[in-house]
Amino acid sequence: MQDPLADPERFAVLAATVADPVRRYLWRRADAGTADDVLALTITVLRERRIAPPDPVAQALAIARALLRNALRGQRRQSLLSQRLALVEPPQLQTDEESRRLHDRVRLALSRVAESDAEPLRLWAWDGLDAHAIGIVLGMPEEDATDRLERGRRRIGQELLRGSPERDGDLRALLRAIDPAASLPPLSDRELAVVLAGTDRDDAPPRRRSPWLIAGVGALAVAAIASLLLPLAFALATSSARLSGATNGCPADPAAALASAQVAFRAEVRSIDDGTVELRVLERFAGEVGDSVTVTQGRGVTWQTGTDYLLAADENALLGCGLTGPSSPELTGLYEDVFGAGTGGA
Repeated sequence: MQDPLADPERFAVLAATVADPVRRYLWRRADAGTADDVLALTITVLRERRIAPPDPVAQALAIARALLRNALRGQRRQSLLSQRLALVEPPQLQTDEESRRLHDRVRLALSRVAESDAEPLRLWAWDGLDAHAIGIVLGMPEEDATDRLERGRRRIGQELLRGSPERDGDLRALLRAIDPAASLPPLSDRELAVVLAGTDRDDAPPRRRSPWLIAGVGALAVAAIASLLLPLAFALATSSARLSGATNGCPADPAAALASAQVAFRAEVRSIDDGTVELRVLERFAGEVGDSVTVTQGRGVTWQTGTDYLLAADENALLGCGLTGPSSPELTGLYEDVFGAGTGGA
């Protein structure tokens, strides 16, 4: 029997169906070059499988998700002194001050949802997937995807109500308003043909990068990098301790260094007073951490009230070299690679 996708025209129809959803998914999570490379790889994998999946968009997103994780993991390990930086540049879809304030509040609320629940929310709102398709993308039963989606809805709803007593309308519409790929134009027929052909577009004009989630890699000079262990004061649960033993240089394998941490968690800075930073724990990855943590300000990390941070500590010392810092998709991916999905906090 002939392979269903052996016919180029049939495969072109499948590729046209999945290309834009996959491209938008990738542009929200990576730089433009990586996103386009992974899109081409995803189409290649679909071509090699030769069987049209029953739910093509969800299956293609699942493939793209796995390929992207591998690509980002490889980038993390390729350069020992590199750090991907998330550029916060909101899309200019609305310009009035009230809309900007609302969108900022929705972004902050989403950042406070545990990543294990936030990703189903994003797939539901930005990619238009139901629980069944979300389960396919994330590799979990539909029941688990449903539970995570509902938990994420409850948590972001609580965060939005905390910021304002009135109801702000449909949650899906609110989340779509902050979609990083909202202004990304669909692939043209020519662009799709290039993806199918697997060729580069040297003559194509440069594309505008996706706002809100553009990751860039920058090499950091050795002299400018903080030491692996930052000498900060650190309190776990009701106890407090003085950090000690800073070491020079950065680890050759960031993942291995992170795996040595006794505790790892995500927390929001609630206050900064006289050099003391008070944090509320939002998500736990490893070890036992109380609902609140305090650290003393020091070199290597710039603390800002209302911002979420990922923190890892070993023997009462926070890990530096970019292993402790503002919460970003890239750093979250590293934590999840090492520890798995986190659990909820306070």
